[in-house]
Amino acid sequence: MRAFLRDVGPWTTGLVVCVWAVLVWVVLRAPIADYGIHVSVAERLIAGDRLYADVWDNKDPLYYQSLALARWVTPVGGWFLDVAWLAVVGLASYSLARSQALSRRMSVLVGWFAAPIIVVSVADASAGVLPGAPLALVSLALVLRGRPALAGLMLSFVPFFKITVFPVALAAFAVALIRGRDRASSARAAMGFGAGVVATLTLLGARGELGPYAESLVLNVVYSQEGQSSGLASLVAHLSPLTSQSVQVTVVTVILALTLVRAGSHVGRQRPTDASSQTMWWMSLWALIAVFAVLAATGKWPGHAKLLVVPAVLAIIVLAAAGPGRLRSPRLASTLAVAAVVVLMSGMPSFRSFVTPLEYARATLNLQGAISSHARAIQSTGTPATYARVGQGDDPAHAIGLADWDLACPRFQQYWWESPAILQRTRDCLPRAQVVLVTPDLYGPVTSPDWEAFQDDVEAILADDYECRPVDDVRICLRRDSG
Repeated sequence: MRAFLRDVGPWTTGLVVCVWAVLVWVVLRAPIADYGIHVSVAERLIAGDRLYADVWDNKDPLYYQSLALARWVTPVGGWFLDVAWLAVVGLASYSLARSQALSRRMSVLVGWFAAPIIVVSVADASAGVLPGAPLALVSLALVLRGRPALAGLMLSFVPFFKITVFPVALAAFAVALIRGRDRASSARAAMGFGAGVVATLTLLGARGELGPYAESLVLNVVYSQEGQSSGLASLVAHLSPLTSQSVQVTVVTVILALTLVRAGSHVGRQRPTDASSQTMWWMSLWALIAVFAVLAATGKWPGHAKLLVVPAVLAIIVLAAAGPGRLRSPRLASTLAVAAVVVLMSGMPSFRSFVTPLEYARATLNLQGAISSHARAIQSTGTPATYARVGQGDDPAHAIGLADWDLACPRFQQYWWESPAILQRTRDCLPRAQVVLVTPDLYGPVTSPDWEAFQDDVEAILADDYECRPVDDVRICLRRDSG
């Protein structure tokens, strides 16, 4: 350890410690809005519900299973999980840097300083660590380190954490195998991948979640295409996540880094590690192309551009490996150069995005296990029974504290853009609930004819069978025959 720290140096070590002292708070997310939905789903899984069958959201299964497991251990488990994933990013990126013959100091600077900032900052610094991205980087590090079976196993879990990350990881993974020209390694990687997929599908099948999960995948495809035009107009609409200036800075920086490395290579002056460097260059390029392809097919929201973290991390390692003397010296100049590239590759994030989490850290921590006003409103109706939630995505993790209650409608969040068939599922199951929670965002600023018809049907059901009263900012409705 002393030798390691001596090689890394006090300034690099201090810089990494300071950055991590901030990043561990940046990944601490308040359980509200989208993340509030995620926490509610995790809480329902802890209560014994089956994912997609008894409680539904469109995220992938291992993301929710891991979040539920973490929260089962402790209410702040989601925070510990994100910090752990950030550490996985650092470890995988450090290993990738070492595979390029970078020095310990530069590998630490790239892996434990640059990569975590990029993973957190690109597109949306408030969204935490992109699910699946840490395992994608682990699989790439393992395949370059000559561990194809384990690499394939790690890659197999990526689509079950975040399916849109999988094509990006697969593109880089395939480049590494193809350029390795080792059929035995490819076969072992395929065996590891197959074993992981079979194990995960077996787990979902044993829990009764496999069929509903397959249906959820189909609905996700439909959802990604809803409201889109055809032809060129559809392509432009899907690529809308790239219209953000911050995202554009990231894209330009990655492309510029790869271009500079390519232009700086000289035929006839190859070093022993050039083959490995060229492999990672192609991995980064094809990962970037895969990002564009995924966005062109499924892009919808600005946060989808966070897929850029995989090619960005690879690109900064490639750039460091191609630097003069592999950026061993002068130390101050190389550190400043990496810091400057990190700022650009992260999309020049606002300083406030790192300060604000520190300001609200105590309040955010307190919210991790706090029972929201929505849960208290449901509890105020009496003994635990069945309940339903009607409203859109402004969820303050309402399911915390409702483990003894049964969720009548798996879709506890509905949206104005959803199809009549999807909205009908809530209409059908709503009468089965003894208690109905109606949130204010049921009547949001954006609407549609189908959504207005849904609102009318909900109000008709409540008027016929329920007694409603306002509690804080919500309405709580109790069935008349429930006593």
